[in-house]
Amino acid sequence: MSGNMYATKQLFANSDAAIMQLTFLRGAVCSVMVLLMLNRNMKSTLIDAVDRRAVPSLIFRCLQGGLSVYISFSSINYFNVSTVGIVCSLKPILACLFGLTLLGERMGCKDFFYMSAIFIAVFLIIFGSEGDQGDSMHSNPMAMIALISQPFLLAGGDIAMRKMRKMPEQLCSAYQNLTLTLLASIYMLITELRFDFIWSVSSTAWVYLTLSCFLTIMTQYMKASAFKHCESSSL
Repeated sequence: MSGNMYATKQLFANSDAAIMQLTFLRGAVCSVMVLLMLNRNMKSTLIDAVDRRAVPSLIFRCLQGGLSVYISFSSINYFNVSTVGIVCSLKPILACLFGLTLLGERMGCKDFFYMSAIFIAVFLIIFGSEGDQGDSMHSNPMAMIALISQPFLLAGGDIAMRKMRKMPEQLCSAYQNLTLTLLASIYMLITELRFDFIWSVSSTAWVYLTLSCFLTIMTQYMKASAFKHCESSSL
């Protein structure tokens, strides 16, 4: 995840496109990559393998993934990578709590102690920030609220993936990236953002975009594969 955030940070540094334009481009490139990986197995993976009982979880995961990507892109515009990473480190704790309450997974007293310590440490770091980073947090309250909501969304996505563990890894990744592309396209049409910005993206930005998309897909694949064999609290 850290490598992906640094690649995204460099993407913004080497591009003048709007956040939603880059979000659209990210979804489109990821979608093309996944579909190329599926090749002739596209129908059997994306249609035949869908578990109807897990469709609500799949829909939530797709919408959550799209929103999380946009929040991630927006946060990196306002805050440094370290701050974004620290806030997102709350995700495992929230995933454990969701797994405990929603999936009936078990946790010991030692787990609760460690989670409480991490939770307190993260909040002390966030609200104790000084200098430029502290000023940025106070001057962009909506961006800060969106960033704080990110670990909740990511944890919810983990729970949804746990419920989809019977479906192929490629299925969730494909639908998630296609949904991101569709939602970003609709937003761009409504706000009259231009699609021809693609031709003005520099070669350096394309390199970091491709790297970010590759890391994203690999993360999605490995996470989906892990949830087939492990409880969400363990991960």
